Amino acid sequence: MTESRQKKIFSSRIGMVLLSLFCILLWSSAVPMTKVSYAAFGITEDASVFTKLLFAGIRFTLAGITVLLLGSAATRKPLTFRRSQWGKVLLSGLTQASLQYLFYYIGLSHSTGTLGSIMSSTAAFFVVLAAPLFYPQDRLTGLKGLGCVLGLAGIIVASMGGQLEFTLTGEGFLLLSAASNAASSLLARRFTQEIPPMVLTGWGLTLGGALLLIVGLAGGGSIPQVSGQAIAVLCYLFLLSAVAFSIWTTLLKYNDAGKVCIFNSLSPVFGTFLSILILNEDSFQPRYLLSLLLVCGGVYLVNRTVRRKE
Repeated sequence: MTESRQKKIFSSRIGMVLLSLFCILLWSSAVPMTKVSYAAFGITEDASVFTKLLFAGIRFTLAGITVLLLGSAATRKPLTFRRSQWGKVLLSGLTQASLQYLFYYIGLSHSTGTLGSIMSSTAAFFVVLAAPLFYPQDRLTGLKGLGCVLGLAGIIVASMGGQLEFTLTGEGFLLLSAASNAASSLLARRFTQEIPPMVLTGWGLTLGGALLLIVGLAGGGSIPQVSGQAIAVLCYLFLLSAVAFSIWTTLLKYNDAGKVCIFNSLSPVFGTFLSILILNEDSFQPRYLLSLLLVCGGVYLVNRTVRRKE
């Protein structure tokens, strides 16, 4: 695909919306499927942190290698970058894979699939709040601010079970994961102006995943059991990461970060229904419904601002 053709598809209104929704659907399915993968590999909630990091490292290293192989085959040359770009690629990998999923995998093991979806969606609001620091022209308006307040209110409501139940290793780590996700998106918007999206994604996931893998092995992590079902779930997880991250990074190259990342806020909607279907979680509790309403209200206000800007 030529550069001009790619830009036309990824920057068009319909293309941007459909591709963004596709990425969110894939990532939302990863929330309950990660729970399934834990069970398939015999990784229990009280398993060693290093075992979970090892699993994350395997997943994202394989995802990165897949992107590099497919990208090299498509361009008929190895996907490489200049020596001067090492720092940017490494920083991308640290935020995109290492830090984001270090917090995510630990947090998810101490939370539900539904809460995992809701917490992960806060990355969209972090991007809206932080974007002016990277792009001064993307001002934080009153409606954007109100949308972020509603979204964060939804997170607090989701953490309540009669009383406030917010734990550092559960909901706290999921929020830190979302913040790292936001940083990754903002950096990708800038870095892809000089580094091709497939190169940044492939090497970022490979390096970031390898770091997780090394830390997991160094800490004594191990995979308790392996089966055909476990391998199949792992293949799904690393393939969805390869596809979603490649598309997402390309979208960020051609569109404003806030304009793309706001779709992250729809992950609770997809994640809730997928958790019901896959995990049979009791997601239709009043607090979850109220949380979803607040988050979706925040999405509406921020989207309304974006449309006015256009």
